[in-house]
Amino acid sequence: MLEESHIEIEAPTLSSPQTEELSKLLRDLKLEKYETTLLELGVTSLDGLKCLSESDIESLGIPLGHKLKLIKKVKELSKAKSPIK
Repeated sequence: MLEESHIEIEAPTLSSPQTEELSKLLRDLKLEKYETTLLELGVTSLDGLKCLSESDIESLGIPLGHKLKLIKKVKELSKAKSPIK
């Protein structure tokens, strides 16, 4: 009989200026509880957050109000850093 093994995976931690920016943004939006989820998905900076599409955000499994807040902020960030045409 095979014994079941348990592997513990440590949650990613914030350790760079880029991840600190992401952490601050999430705290400002009162969405800090999604920080670990984003980090586990490889979203470790505001640039990474801006790369998420609406469907990416919708697939995170968070409540509608929180999704809308995050989608709005991603759109604002994308516009703010876009070159003027």
